[in-house]
Amino acid sequence: MSLLSNLWGSSSTWHFLNNRPKGRVSIVVAANKREYELVLQEAQFFFSKVKILPFPEYTQDPYEEARVLPEVFAKRASTLDALLHNEGNAILVTTPYGLLKSLPPKDVFKSASANIEIGSLFDREELEYILAYSGYVHVEMVEGRESTLSEVIH
Repeated sequence: MSLLSNLWGSSSTWHFLNNRPKGRVSIVVAANKREYELVLQEAQFFFSKVKILPFPEYTQDPYEEARVLPEVFAKRASTLDALLHNEGNAILVTTPYGLLKSLPPKDVFKSASANIEIGSLFDREELEYILAYSGYVHVEMVEGRESTLSEVIH
């Protein structure tokens, strides 16, 4: 019988993550979505000074053709970006389904990324290209509010 099997509640997450190798990314694969949320919450509570990298699963079945929810895609992309920039002391939390979807090659992911900060200056055509290449779609109505590109971007 292992020590972890005798622990209960959040103590097993604390023990496991507290005794992980420091200075590199540790990966925790939770059994299911419910356990993923729990481990993620516990890791964020106990290890507030460590970068926690959520890598959620898609909300549909692993091989179902459906559009990924924007917040799921954003979390996954943010985690991949953090891994590309080699944030050493971090904890990545995911599920088996979160690992099933194939990822683009590293160079393709890097080339599809753009660092846009407040105050950045872009040529309008260049910005439209970057946004279209990143999957943004030009629409007349956003979240029930009318806007044009010039109203959103100055």
